[in-house]
Amino acid sequence: MLYFEPKKYQLQVLDSVEKYFKACYEQQNPSLAFYSMTGVAYLPLKGFAEDMPYFCLRVPTGGGKTWLAATSVEFINKELLSTEHSVILWLVPSNQIKEQTLRGLTNRKHPLYAALAAAGAMTVLSLDEAKSVTPSTLNTSTTVIVATRQAFQVENEENRKVYESNGGLMAHFDTISHAQRSDLLKDGETTPYSLANVLRLRRPFIIVDEAHNNRTELGFDTLAKFNPSGIMELTATPDMERTPSNVLHSVSAVELKIEEMIKLPILLEIQPNWQQCLADALAEE
Repeated sequence: MLYFEPKKYQLQVLDSVEKYFKACYEQQNPSLAFYSMTGVAYLPLKGFAEDMPYFCLRVPTGGGKTWLAATSVEFINKELLSTEHSVILWLVPSNQIKEQTLRGLTNRKHPLYAALAAAGAMTVLSLDEAKSVTPSTLNTSTTVIVATRQAFQVENEENRKVYESNGGLMAHFDTISHAQRSDLLKDGETTPYSLANVLRLRRPFIIVDEAHNNRTELGFDTLAKFNPSGIMELTATPDMERTPSNVLHSVSAVELKIEEMIKLPILLEIQPNWQQCLADALAEE
């Protein structure tokens, strides 16, 4: 296995995540937990459970966001959900990043695999593989499903299979209660044995990589379908206006430079006029 020594800022990020999860579990209130750590007002997401933590890690490009996410899975299980096994829905912006993430999380010699393995028994699946996942797999290992965000957009005919009945998933619904069944997604008058409903039953924790690309109302409506137990965003540029992110921890480019994660010099100039700032940026291209 490749040796990986975390940088100081990465350990600080993980410390914030662990402490926030502990506070959420102890206080049963993500808003109070967030304010107690940051002193900043928490902004909940409409359409999601009130007890669902929604927060963002602001990490510049090249800062190891994927490793931070993989390492956080142990804290999700232990500190937030107080469970041995969970379902993690890991959403990425493109097929290329999806394949890279899957390779890293399943390669025993890769630091991402080691980070994820710290959470215990683990199963990593592509979306296609998840369409035939068994209850036994979900019950005996933390299951990470890696997919693009676009894969769950019902408007795409190919993606509708996620919401359609699948006989191979029927066993997930054999022993559920009437209340659980009534809470599932419907297709007209029927309740499909769908992967979407398997996820809704399990309340996955959702990791959103490059989250600045997922700020539409449709994007959040899609996530709400799965009734997640939490949402963690990772991005270098969190949204602070349209649907503001709750930035739990922010890493600066200077911190990356100190750790030699950035090799080029950083030139910073303050320009109070945004129109002039945009014009200057275009002129530098």
